[in-house]
Amino acid sequence: MLYETIKKDMMTARKNKESDKASWLSTLMGELQRGGGKEFDDAQVLTLLKKNVQTLKENLKVSPNHEPTQKEIEFLSTYLPQQMSDDEIRSAVQALISEGADSIKALMSGMQARHSGLYDGRSAATIIKEELAK
Repeated sequence: MLYETIKKDMMTARKNKESDKASWLSTLMGELQRGGGKEFDDAQVLTLLKKNVQTLKENLKVSPNHEPTQKEIEFLSTYLPQQMSDDEIRSAVQALISEGADSIKALMSGMQARHSGLYDGRSAATIIKEELAK
């Protein structure tokens, strides 16, 4: 479970006196626990991770050369699943079309059901529109 991995990594970072990593993971765990739960599924953890990484990327737009923010993004991104390439998205969309999906809504729903969290929604929407136009 991703939550357990992060918890273990936080303890290891503390033991190894890696204060930045320990702080980042501690903050992440605190945000998760703020809701009052003690057990978290991977979807909850991934949602929060994505939100935090996106916020950090927005901060980089204001201060593009801020090295601590860049390091935090790189570190937190290691916990995110590998994102699908445009070619992989296109193949998945073509497979859905061959199975009968013929609208943007149906294709986006199919992508969400099969590949949740593994692709960029904007890229998928663009590719879906291209494939439907063929």
